[in-house]
Order: sequence, then structure tokens, then C-alpha cells
Amino acid sequence: MAIVELHGYPGLALESARVLEDTRGAIAVWARPTGLLVTRAVGTMTAARAKLIEEGAERIARSVPRHIAFHDWDALSDYDIEARLRLTQLAIRFRDVTEVHVIVRSRVIVAAVEAAGAIVKNLRLHPTRTEFERTIWVHAAKHPV
Repeated sequence: MAIVELHGYPGLALESARVLEDTRGAIAVWARPTGLLVTRAVGTMTAARAKLIEEGAERIARSVPRHIAFHDWDALSDYDIEARLRLTQLAIRFRDVTEVHVIVRSRVIVAAVEAAGAIVKNLRLHPTRTEFERTIWVHAAKHPV
């Protein structure tokens, strides 16, 4: 499964991302030290993919006190329990310093994201791709490389 590049977003070319692909899916993670974390995932969220997200959040936290995250998980269909545990721990650690925007389609992933909403106060589940992309574009422009 290949990651589709985030066209049109300032500085979010695929070659500037950390990418992990295998037969179960893929993830691309962009972590700007100015406070912007963007992920795009397809297939299954695994512990290894969740670890890339965690590493990106930690890199940003070393540079700025707050950050904003965008997770394009529209093509994500499932997750491993280890991935859910890792992402839940990450949400707990950064719950007061992060604003999170997510787009998902899978009911399984929607349920997991809604559960995370009890931890992350500033979590927004976007109902449409247009709204999600408009919001990410505005924030990408505010957080240059």
C-alpha cells in the first residue's frame, strides 16, 4: 500500500516525511520543529507506525511548548492493540499541550478516536475531507519549515 502525497500543503512533500510501509499498510509522518505534526496512514495502525507518531511528537516537544497535530487516517481500516496502547499513552502525555485534528472513515477507528477524545481536550474529528484539508492548509502556512 502506498502513501498518497499531501499535494498543495506547504513543505509537506512526501520526500520530507518519515515513511514506513509493509504489506499491512503505510504511514508518513511530518514533524516540523515549529509545532506542526502531520500523519497520513493507510491499512492497519501498527505499534511501529504509532512509534513514528510518538517520535515526531517528541521531536516537536523539544522545540516548542505546544503543537498541533493532523492525522489523515481516512484510509486506515484497523489497528493493533499495541498501537492503541502506545497512542493512548501519547495522548495522555500531550493532552494539555496538543490540538488534534483527525479525519477517519472506518467505524473501528472512529470509535478509538472518540474514546481518545475523553483524554485529549482539543480533539476535533472532521466530518469531511474538504474541511480537514482547509484546516491543515491554514496551519501548515502558519508553521513554515
